[in-house]
Amino acid sequence: MGAWELLQQLAKMCQEHGAWLTQRESSCKDLSRQAENPHLSEIQSLTARVEAEVGEVQSRAPAKAILDATYSKLAQDSRFTPESLAHVSYF
Repeated sequence: MGAWELLQQLAKMCQEHGAWLTQRESSCKDLSRQAENPHLSEIQSLTARVEAEVGEVQSRAPAKAILDATYSKLAQDSRFTPESLAHVSYF
């Protein structure tokens, strides 16, 4: 696969997963705030939410593996710098 195809794949994946990633980040920040001083009655609920987040992240492991491989292939191409790749994947 050529560099152009890899760049297109990278851009497409970033677009497809950007909203999901933003949701996960927001959810984790919310969980972190709630976990600072939880009441005893909230611990079970918080634990369930953490487990759900872990499952959600693990469900995207195949997509992350493809993304990692794509970045790796592009990083080996001397025409690309890490900074230029970051601009492609910024969402």
